[in-house]
Amino acid sequence: MNHKVWAVMFACLLLGALLVPRARADEDNQAVKFTTNGPIEVPGRVLAAGRYEIKLSASGSPVAGLWNARGTRFYGYFETIPIDRSHKISRSELDLSKTFANDPERLKDWFYPGDTTGHELLYPVSSRLSEAANCRQTNQG
Repeated sequence: MNHKVWAVMFACLLLGALLVPRARADEDNQAVKFTTNGPIEVPGRVLAAGRYEIKLSASGSPVAGLWNARGTRFYGYFETIPIDRSHKISRSELDLSKTFANDPERLKDWFYPGDTTGHELLYPVSSRLSEAANCRQTNQG
């Protein structure tokens, strides 16, 4: 009987030790899982509706990677810059922006729970220039 108690205690300690690093890893890499109901734009591509995970490539890194929610499909690395808010949030938050009426929403930034600093995705200058040209054509037409 005494051996069974020790075996159960050891198994619980081992399980606890395995779970703690995973929780810390999410905090270090600011991993956020999210679901979209429609297409969403990220730098260089448009993703179909679905479940995704975005996270920093390393703690404090300005580079974020995007995967499907299971982590089995990689969609790319993206540069980010820090963006600040005056208040902390208790849950993950993603901000989307709309460029033009018929375009998919664009993933603008994300915040990890408890942080006032988030991560804004950087889009290529060429896409900004084409947006400006489209805007001028729309306003002149």
